[in-house]
Order: sequence, then structure tokens, then C-alpha cells
Amino acid sequence: MNAIDAKIDYVWPEDFVDGIPPNESAPAQGKVFRLVDTIPPIASDFRQTREENPNRTYNTIEAKIMSFGVSFWADIEELKKKQHKYRKALGKKKVVSGVLVPELGVATDPDKISHRTLWKQIGSEPHLHINVEER
Repeated sequence: MNAIDAKIDYVWPEDFVDGIPPNESAPAQGKVFRLVDTIPPIASDFRQTREENPNRTYNTIEAKIMSFGVSFWADIEELKKKQHKYRKALGKKKVVSGVLVPELGVATDPDKISHRTLWKQIGSEPHLHINVEER
């Protein structure tokens, strides 16, 4: 049995309240892109949205749930559009790619939208999987 077939008993951070991660999330998989500060990326390049933006207000339950995750894009062109739109904040960041694996945690459906959210389980190290610099 490979890792995808195996049942993973995820261990979530203590700050994950009821409903996080959402029931409709699935074991992480698929190629993704991420904006990072360092090459090669380090653990701090993969913080929860709420850690990256501690003063942000979340006006909907969905936004609050997503804030406990780490943002990725399935489409590099969509990521670059976002980087350009918010170039003052994101312009100096670098783009890396890699493949999400189930051991990292659970994520939103890769077939539904370009933006992906990963809810990391305790001890996961996305920087070891998403670390190929894109130019």
C-alpha cells in the first residue's frame, strides 16, 4: 500500500477550531506554486495566512476557515496576476513550485479553483516539497 492509499491519522494544531479543516477537504495532492521570501524556501515561507497577516479582519466564516491554511496556486499565471495586482506587497517575492503530498495535510479540491488552501498537520514541512524556483 502506498501513502495515498494509506489512511493518515492527521494531527492538527491546537488553534484549529471545530470545522477546520473543512470536511470537504481531501489529502493534499497535485502540483502547486507559492510566493516565498527565500530561495531555497524555509519553514517560515509556509505560514498560515492568519500568521502572515495578523491584523487582517475576516468578514466571512469561509474566509476565517481559509485563514488557518497556507495559500497556493495551481496555475502559475494566476499567481503572477495576483503578484502583479499586489506588487507593492508581493513584488519582491519569488515563485517556487512542487507537489503537495498527503502527509502534509489536507487541501481544497485541485479541480475546482486555481487558488488552493493547505491545512498543515503538526510536523509537516512543505518547504521540503515545494522548493523548485520558477523564473
